[in-house]
Amino acid sequence: MFRSVDGGHTWQQMASLGTSMWRVELATNPENENEVWASTTAGANGNKVFQSLDKGNTWINKSTPSLDDERLRDIMYQGGTDGVVYVMSEHAVYKHIPSTGEWLNVSEGLPFVAKGFEMRPFYRDQKLRMATYGKGIWEMQMEDYSQP
Repeated sequence: MFRSVDGGHTWQQMASLGTSMWRVELATNPENENEVWASTTAGANGNKVFQSLDKGNTWINKSTPSLDDERLRDIMYQGGTDGVVYVMSEHAVYKHIPSTGEWLNVSEGLPFVAKGFEMRPFYRDQKLRMATYGKGIWEMQMEDYSQP
């Protein structure tokens, strides 16, 4: 992976995540330009989600057994919170609990095989909206309130 800090005129290679990945999704903290999260669809168990607090110079593995055997499709940082991050897989939506480091399944009400594709926050109504492959668009209440 590479990053640019000058609008794409020059590029700098980021540190390796330490796992072989062919598809990586990124999310950034809208209130801290140094914080980046990465997830992978093809990551092995124990190597699915990573956090960087220094623009990708180093990575911290945030994977737990809760995500084992899941094919992660998207990752989203919920701005205005104390570090709430969501990942969506083909079967579930998980929320990262910053205080424990665990991932909590928060997908009640979704079809079992949602085949998640993309997530977007709808901050006005505190909703998380998810597009799926062939299952329509779903929304759920965000677990934590976001500051405006």
